[in-house]
Amino acid sequence: MRTGLDRAELFEERIATDAVGFAEATIAGLLAFVGTSAAAKRKLGLRAVSRRADGWPAWYVWLAGRADAFEIVLVPSDEDGATGVDGIELAIRCFPDPADETLFATFTDAEQEARISAVFDRTGTPAVGAAGDLDPSLYHVGTIGLVPRAGGWVDLTLSTQDVWCEIETSACGPRRRRSVPGTALSAPIVDLLVCAHALVGRQPPAAVEIRSAPGLVWHLGPGDSATVRPDPDLSALEIRVTGLPRFGVPLDRQRLAPARLDAAAGGCLWLWHTGPERPPAVASFDLASWWDAAGWRLPPIGAMCGCHAGEVGVAGRDEPAPSRPPPGEGGRA
Repeated sequence: MRTGLDRAELFEERIATDAVGFAEATIAGLLAFVGTSAAAKRKLGLRAVSRRADGWPAWYVWLAGRADAFEIVLVPSDEDGATGVDGIELAIRCFPDPADETLFATFTDAEQEARISAVFDRTGTPAVGAAGDLDPSLYHVGTIGLVPRAGGWVDLTLSTQDVWCEIETSACGPRRRRSVPGTALSAPIVDLLVCAHALVGRQPPAAVEIRSAPGLVWHLGPGDSATVRPDPDLSALEIRVTGLPRFGVPLDRQRLAPARLDAAAGGCLWLWHTGPERPPAVASFDLASWWDAAGWRLPPIGAMCGCHAGEVGVAGRDEPAPSRPPPGEGGRA
């Protein structure tokens, strides 16, 4: 039996060897932690969060002012996330509310049919035991990459498109079967995660990189044939948030986070460093709050407040979330 390892060292050891553990410590721990504070939830626009019942690292999220529901789910690696981790990918899925006819119509017929079937319950998320019945490509709106960095930091990258477009060609001619607004639906989840990291760690990002390039269209033909073609009328977006304080690492263990910029990447680039000037507005994202969240003064959250940030390890990670939010707290009543 090893001795002499404090909570932060145990945390570092776990995420260095286990992708699932990294997802649990980073996402489950963070959401459970801020979810204990009504003030933090109000500030973050978080109504409720619930762990998926099948045990895989996946979390349902309900946001204030929205009738739809979201899922943040770990994408399995080639080794099912069981080996050393250089980083993980998390898919963002949006389960649209059928009452929002405009948004609902942008999803495929299969997605719409599943959403109004018994696969989903009154919360607007898959019923207990039904999550595995859904094709993981359904309802996808964006992908988040998380990479742990030395010194107690994490880099977050979002990859999405302004519109996820699929065109199906049959004997009757072409028709657009999917036109989901990926950027607009991914943005509130990224806002939540970035602000929550900044709030708990009391540090804003070291830098934010935003790149855009022509988007892609999926053309589907007979016999399940598919081709992918660039479309200059669409925009693929990548946002890299560098140097977020990693949940579970005390402030006294964090070192200055250098900005890691990818000068070789293509596409248009906008960049902001932490400083006295906040970044300008970028459609769909609340970038100003990414900087402001580090200075939000709220009542103590769990065992931590701004004065005692260095005392927290991985508090809340092992606290079970309710399997479903109470009526009126998430999904549809």
